[in-house]
Amino acid sequence: MLRAQQMQSLPEFFKDIPDPRRAQGQRHRLATVLAIAAGAILCGMRGYLAISDWANSLSQKARERFGCRRQNRRYIVPSLSIIRDVLIRVDPVLLDRACSAGTTPMLKTIPVWELMARPCAMPSTIKAIKLIS
Repeated sequence: MLRAQQMQSLPEFFKDIPDPRRAQGQRHRLATVLAIAAGAILCGMRGYLAISDWANSLSQKARERFGCRRQNRRYIVPSLSIIRDVLIRVDPVLLDRACSAGTTPMLKTIPVWELMARPCAMPSTIKAIKLIS
């Protein structure tokens, strides 16, 4: 369970990561999407669907703390496709630096490869297996 102060501080860790998405059509700030994904993983969620379900279960107050955008007097969380797209496209090195930076040990517990679904984000101890047919 994340405390209110932790929810509010998570987007700050990711504010300096450049957004890999096109400027056109961006509805959610990159820091917000990454903070929600990190919060979900800290709460034990694994996978895009679990992260999205966790985000959808957030109260309006929690969504406000994460910095979600407001539409029609309600805070809107990023969709499953936005979460997946961001986590696939964000630079894993910059994401790792953001999770490792600062004095807060909270984010240091997140293995970056759990945030992302790319082989380059895997730890060096895990070797990729290439199947030859």
